[in-house]
Amino acid sequence: MSTLRLQVALIVSLFVVTGCATVKDDGSQDAGWFGTDSTLRTLDKQKSAAGKVQPSVKYAATLQVSRYEDQRKQVNPRLLGTSTELIRGISGSQLLLDQDVSDLVTTAMKMQFATEGYRLVEAGGPGNGMFEVSGKIKDLTLDVKYRDEINIVIETTVKDMRDGTIVWSGMVTEKH
Repeated sequence: MSTLRLQVALIVSLFVVTGCATVKDDGSQDAGWFGTDSTLRTLDKQKSAAGKVQPSVKYAATLQVSRYEDQRKQVNPRLLGTSTELIRGISGSQLLLDQDVSDLVTTAMKMQFATEGYRLVEAGGPGNGMFEVSGKIKDLTLDVKYRDEINIVIETTVKDMRDGTIVWSGMVTEKH
């Protein structure tokens, strides 16, 4: 009899825990199981990194990271992809982010360079960077299906700020 009670308690606690993990809509109310249109929230790296030690500067080069240009074929700059499978907390077939894809990619690039030990300066700030990092988002989609599909094509260019010559250029492509 006590093992049955334990099993029931575990099942009830599982429902309580999964019920708390909901996606919030733009009105910041719980969308939950029966919510309306919902938005995928990106992790706020500044809040999660608040208690962590800042990475040390390893390189003398200063970088100015410009906003990446969204050249995808999607009309909505927040559209990440589509879903043909049921995703708890998300209604509809479109997967929308809480920010533009350009902002997401630019922030990720800045974080990566800072983590690697580069000093970053803001465009138009008090100091100019030695190099400008810019790029174009050719494709960034996540389609949730029976077998999820992800496509990423991002072009990045590093220019010397003194004379505008291209120091490095490359394209990252990922397809699964």
